[in-house]
Amino acid sequence: STPLILDGRLYAGFADGYFVCFSLEEGQVLWERRLSPGQKFVDVDMRPVIFNEKILVGSVDDRTEVIVPKSGVLFKKLNFRTSRAGLEIGNGQNMVFGSVNGELIYIDKQFQEYKRVKLSDEAISSLAPWKGGVVVTTVGKTAFFIDSNGMIKREFDLGSAYSAVFGHMSYDDEFLAFISSATEPCPSEKI
Repeated sequence: STPLILDGRLYAGFADGYFVCFSLEEGQVLWERRLSPGQKFVDVDMRPVIFNEKILVGSVDDRTEVIVPKSGVLFKKLNFRTSRAGLEIGNGQNMVFGSVNGELIYIDKQFQEYKRVKLSDEAISSLAPWKGGVVVTTVGKTAFFIDSNGMIKREFDLGSAYSAVFGHMSYDDEFLAFISSATEPCPSEKI
């Protein structure tokens, strides 16, 4: 995973299913947790995120974990699987995650799920804040624009069943850009 640096420590997921905390000064392992219960290596690809003073991270074959940063102790397991980082919404009071089952899962500061929205049968591949809502891409051929209430406002067909979006989106106040694996050329649209 992309590492997270916090308070003199580096946190990162690895291809063997472990999530590890290192000291930045010495590079020493301070603690490690196995996130993947599988017998074969299942990568921890999710970029860890900090929310309400805890680390949220997961592997595609087990539920997302809420971990105490200093000790590595499991605080809670959330009831969804994801391989991508969540996104803070509502002025940092809530988070939204995209699941491997094509759902958006909304949690509050107490790590309680309060909403679930089914978007697709394909895994969610990325989330980005944009124009007061969230743009959601999948490993299928559809991208979505979701409003602040979790309602689908627009769907964008990327042209091919193999138009998966695996990368990150770039955005500013007016424009949004991402690259899919097989998108047909299309004119830009105004939202």
